Amino acid sequence: MQAGSWRSILLIFFYAELIAACHGKSLALVPDVVRTFGVDAPTASWVIGAVAVVAAISAPVGGWLIDRLGELRAIRFGLVIATAGSAAGFFATRFDVLIACRLFEGIGYIAVVLGALALLIRTTEGQRQTTALAFWSVASPMGGALAIAAVSPIAGTPLWQWVFAGHAVLLLVALFLTPFLPEAPARPVVREPIRSALSIYSYPAVLGFLGAIIFLQIFKLGAGSALPTFLMNEHGVPPAWIGVISAGSIACSVGGGIIAGFLFNRGANVKLVATSGALVSAVATLLVYAPSMPTSFALAAQFVGAVSGGLLFAWITTNIPKVAPDPSRVGATGGAVSQLLYLGMAIGPSFMFFILAQPSRLPLILAVVIAYGLPLIFLRRKASRRGDECPGWRVEATDPQ
Repeated sequence: MQAGSWRSILLIFFYAELIAACHGKSLALVPDVVRTFGVDAPTASWVIGAVAVVAAISAPVGGWLIDRLGELRAIRFGLVIATAGSAAGFFATRFDVLIACRLFEGIGYIAVVLGALALLIRTTEGQRQTTALAFWSVASPMGGALAIAAVSPIAGTPLWQWVFAGHAVLLLVALFLTPFLPEAPARPVVREPIRSALSIYSYPAVLGFLGAIIFLQIFKLGAGSALPTFLMNEHGVPPAWIGVISAGSIACSVGGGIIAGFLFNRGANVKLVATSGALVSAVATLLVYAPSMPTSFALAAQFVGAVSGGLLFAWITTNIPKVAPDPSRVGATGGAVSQLLYLGMAIGPSFMFFILAQPSRLPLILAVVIAYGLPLIFLRRKASRRGDECPGWRVEATDPQ
């Protein structure tokens, strides 16, 4: 397939969506794990976070490894590992074995994610690359939402472990389709030592930014992961509706990001947009998890919070070029930010289930204040030193292709 064509881009996106299900397929299965293996909800939530543990550990050096393996080889390797891990999860009869399978599956997940992203970057250029990468930012949540929609009808039934078998079959099909992926241009062999992949953490601006958003990533990913179980247990929402609600939330989040891009491109005050997103998200989160909240109100707050969350995460994305030490380290800075995403996926679910298990909502209020307050403190300090200009979201006037 011709590199850089829309067909090749869409095929790469297919792999991104399919591998995202490694995480998304487990979001509605926590009650099934509790019932089947006799563990409590915070412990069972590791069926969600286990995949992300590997991603969180591997993200800083993942690109370094991809440069040595090559994108296509990394994708094929990842698909083999993810297929084996998912298939083994189908046969697991003990909780510790299931978690071990999920950790193994995480190796394949991160290999495919990083390999597909590198392949997308190296086979596109100009405005087409900008457009493709903009859509890439929603590939993972959309893949997760599609997985939830597919899994929800099976969740809550004795057949829930067939989810792992079905995903393994789809991953195997994807493996046989890899010859249709585009070939990346030849490149020089990279010989930098592994410590060069970690040097990005030596810059104070990068560390300050990561410190500002780390708790937000953990809290948001935890809240999103706990939401299906919370809605089923506290509001009696049928499992079949969880997929629809999750897909609607993802769509609202994507809409928030699009709105942010529109505003940033037209010179809107970035500080005002991000502040509004943080405040609305904080209030919406408290309403969603408020005791005795009517289900319709909780869902409305969830959708509003998803839109405002899209605004806030657009601010995070567009700040990556600002905090990067120099243009050559933008990719490394983005990798460090991605590590926090996977860290949130890994420990966020258990963290949020622990908070919701408390008899008081005071821990939730404290978590909301910290999660949304730290980015605003960072935003205020950066704005006072550097202004509110936003170089992100800019595209070329013409498409060279």
